[in-house]
Amino acid sequence: MKLNNISVLSWLAGAMLLCLAACSKMDEYRNFAPDGEKAYAGKIDSLKIYSGRNRVLVKGLFIADPKIVACRIYWDSRKDSVTIAIKRTGGVDTLSRLIEGLDEGVHSFEVVTIDTFQNRSVVVNASGTAYGDRYQALLLNRPINNSELNNNAETKISWGGMDLTSGVFASELTFTDTFNVQRKIRVPIGITDTTLKPYKYGSSFQYRTLFLPDTLSIDTFYTGYQTANVLMNVTADYLKNTGGPFKASSWDSKRWGVLDVWSTSSSVKNAGGYGGYELRSNVGVLSFEAGWGLPNVSEGKISQTVTLPPGTYVFEAVVDACSTSGAMYVMAARGTALPNIATLSTNPALASVAFTSNGTKQVSFVLTEPETITLGMAATLTGTGSTGQYCKITAVRLKYLKP
Repeated sequence: MKLNNISVLSWLAGAMLLCLAACSKMDEYRNFAPDGEKAYAGKIDSLKIYSGRNRVLVKGLFIADPKIVACRIYWDSRKDSVTIAIKRTGGVDTLSRLIEGLDEGVHSFEVVTIDTFQNRSVVVNASGTAYGDRYQALLLNRPINNSELNNNAETKISWGGMDLTSGVFASELTFTDTFNVQRKIRVPIGITDTTLKPYKYGSSFQYRTLFLPDTLSIDTFYTGYQTANVLMNVTADYLKNTGGPFKASSWDSKRWGVLDVWSTSSSVKNAGGYGGYELRSNVGVLSFEAGWGLPNVSEGKISQTVTLPPGTYVFEAVVDACSTSGAMYVMAARGTALPNIATLSTNPALASVAFTSNGTKQVSFVLTEPETITLGMAATLTGTGSTGQYCKITAVRLKYLKP
C-alpha cells in the first residue's frame, strides 16, 4: 500500500512540474504578446526593386492570404512611406508601385501587408538603386571610326568599341534619304558596321547612344545628339595606288621597293636605292624607316599631286605601326610639293597633322576654286645599328563634300 502511495505522489509531483514549466513558457509568450497568440497577415512574395531615373519600381506578388486589403512600403529607414489599397481577386495578384523623386543612390525598402482585421505581416526587405545626374554625366556617345558616302547613295558607318560595363546597348541614328524623308534606325552595340541607304548627298546625320545602368532598370538613359557630316569617298577619282595593298614599281625581291605612281624623295630610298614601299607580313605598305642598319631619313616625302574642284576635303592615312618618336606628318599643300618639316612654322602646309601613334590620321581643308594640291606624308627619322624610327601606312583616302 505504501508503494502505491509513493507512486501516486511521484506521478503528481511530475505532473505539477510539467504544469509549472508550461505555465512559465506561456507567461513568457504572454509577456512577448500580451494579448495572447498573435495573428499575422500573409507577407508579400517575390519582392523585387527595379532601378530607374530618380525613381524605382517596387514589384511583388500576393499569393496566400485572401484577406489582404492594404500594403505599406517604407524606405530609407522609414523616413518615408506610402500605403496602397489592395483588392484581392482570389488568385495571384501583383504589386507594382513607382516610388518617385528619389535621390541618386542605393535605397532600402520594407514592405508590410495588412489584412481586414488590421493584422500586419512580417517585414520583407529589399534594396534598389536610383540613378541620376552623376550616372548621366559618365555617359559618352559611341565613337565613329569612319563614315563615307559611295556612288550608290549608301553611307557606310564604321563604329568604334565601348566599355560594355557602362550599360550601353544601342545607338539611335536619324538621317535624310534621297526622297527627303527623315528615317530613324536603332543600331545594337554588337553591330560594328551600318549602311544608310538611300542617303541624301550633302546632308548630315544625328546619333545618340542608349544605356541601361543595370539589368533591372526601367528607364533608358541617352547621350545628347551628335551631328556628323558625311563626305563622299573620291579616292579612286583622284589618287592611285592607295593601299590595301600598296604596289611597287620596282623592288629588291626581298623587302624594300619603290612605290608605283607616288613621288618619293631620295632620303626615303635608303635601302640601296629602294624605300617607300615595304613588303610587310606579305602585304605591301607605304613605309618610312631609319635605323637598324638603314641611313637616317631627312625631310623624307611621299606624295601625289592632283587638281581638285571647290569643296570640303578630308585626306586620311591609316597608320598601322609607327615609332613613338620622330617627326611624322600627314599633309596637304598648295602647289606641286610638300613643305619641309623644319620650316612649317614659316612655310605652313594648307593642312598638316603630326603623329607618333597608330590609327587614322587626317587633315581637312576647303577650296573655293579649282586648285593644284599635293597630298602625302613627310618624315624626318633617325636611328643607329640597334635602334630606329619608322612609320607604316596601309591605306590613304580622300573624301569630298561639294559646296
